[in-house]
Amino acid sequence: MGEFIVVANRLNFRAAPRDGDILAVLPRGHLVSGDGLAGDPDWLKVTTLPPQGTADAEGFVARMFVEPEGAAIPKPPKGETAPPTLAQMKRLAPTGKDAILQGVVDEFATTGAATGLLKSKLVMCHFLAQACHESAHFRTTREFWGPTKAQLRYEGRADLGNTQKGDGKRYMGRGIFQLTGRANYRKFGPKLGLDIESNPELAADPRTSFKIACLYWTSRDIGKFAEADDIVKVTKLINGGINGLADRRALFSRAIGIF
Repeated sequence: MGEFIVVANRLNFRAAPRDGDILAVLPRGHLVSGDGLAGDPDWLKVTTLPPQGTADAEGFVARMFVEPEGAAIPKPPKGETAPPTLAQMKRLAPTGKDAILQGVVDEFATTGAATGLLKSKLVMCHFLAQACHESAHFRTTREFWGPTKAQLRYEGRADLGNTQKGDGKRYMGRGIFQLTGRANYRKFGPKLGLDIESNPELAADPRTSFKIACLYWTSRDIGKFAEADDIVKVTKLINGGINGLADRRALFSRAIGIF
């Protein structure tokens, strides 16, 4: 059994070769594991964690649209750096959950590119370092809830838009940038066509959380400070302070070494 990376922009993951039901659409950079299909060299039988999935699934993909893991992948458009692969993300965050890491990989080539995260390796590494720290090294897309004294103070905070009883916990930090507070859920949901104010758990979905993080990144024009390699300013814009700055610096250094 080998590991393969999707090199097409979108690849149908089917229940059977050729005309089988489409189980999922795999984006560029998605990782699958499997072998050639006996009697049909044009197809592979594979297992993968589908986008937005929670468990591995079995299916089939066309052989011409994947390449062995580690093989040369088509270069990104001129002026951009290549998006991260799942293997690289696992090096950055060895304890990260596959579903979260794969969600980041799946969105980077599309949403990430549109956000300017592939403008340079410097910008990409700053984004990844911040996201890695905020998500406990990609182990969670939900704030660890105690509640702590700080979390108890979420309740009733007008600046977060928490005006109703229970809003503090209901709108806890979710996503790879820890979206917090009813006001922020109300602000960013419509931009994605999602009602995350009424359904806050939607913000914890790995791919959705990546999209929210990208919206937040652009709304505060963080990219220009990442391009200037100002990790303190980038941290302040994301965190509101410089909490965890040492870990963010270490993760940025690791990312630079990987990419």
